[in-house]
Amino acid sequence: MAEQIGAGRAWLRKTVEDAILDRFKGDVRVVTRDTSTGLILEVTPATASSGFVGSVAAAADLPPLPKPDSNGNRPAVQYARAVIARTIIQRRTAVGWSQAELARRARLPVETLNRIERVRVTPDESTVKRIERALVTAERAASKVGTTRARHHSARG
Repeated sequence: MAEQIGAGRAWLRKTVEDAILDRFKGDVRVVTRDTSTGLILEVTPATASSGFVGSVAAAADLPPLPKPDSNGNRPAVQYARAVIARTIIQRRTAVGWSQAELARRARLPVETLNRIERVRVTPDESTVKRIERALVTAERAASKVGTTRARHHSARG
């Protein structure tokens, strides 16, 4: 069983690394850390002039969705918490932020964000709005960097 899990992680790592490298056409370097709790991929610029900085949370790093019961139903609150947590983690790691950085920019205690990402609490509407605002700002900034870089490359070509 342990060999199957190890092989599965290796396959996942290779698949995600290939997808990232294909998407950014060699402009990034992928560093993999395989821990007992899951897989972490850190994506950094391959060169100092690269405009992309960030990391990607692999599926093994995300909190699991609750399993369905015998009728195929899932507990609604736990499912909602897991979906919210997974979305925050994916977006946070895509912009290269730690929990502490997102918490700071969203003006939240880091402990609150940690509990949300560990599926321990359901965030209220104002907390979700703060997190959303911080992430949208970061995603727009990253998008502008990528657009500027793409224009620069096409102008040279």
